[in-house]
Amino acid sequence: MNNIRADIFIPTSNRVEPLKKCLDSLQDQTNKQFKVLLVALKPNENVKNLVNLYKNLDIDYFIQKDKGIIPAGNEALQKAKHEIFIRIDDDVILDKYWFKSLITRFDSDKNIGGVTGPTIMSSNGIKSRD
Repeated sequence: MNNIRADIFIPTSNRVEPLKKCLDSLQDQTNKQFKVLLVALKPNENVKNLVNLYKNLDIDYFIQKDKGIIPAGNEALQKAKHEIFIRIDDDVILDKYWFKSLITRFDSDKNIGGVTGPTIMSSNGIKSRD
């Protein structure tokens, strides 16, 4: 895990099966210069056991102090130590080149402050966005 570039914040409501697929896809990344900040609503032995299976991922699993996604994100941000902070959901399955592509994009221009991927939304959802 030399030269870690990013912290990946994953909030979870202890959905073990989707989280397993997410962690599998992180394990399959061609570039693993990241640390996972897995933040749960409450303790869950099944999630703890799942996390222990991923020995080749740097995962910091902790329980959030205050309820809500914003407090969870703030707690993860306080623990983050690297130049890039990423947030994904616990049911996201990533292409194996996802992190490599993200790093390549950040490295391509030092003026880039943020990157987002495509979002699939309903017509009403799109209308509600800024």
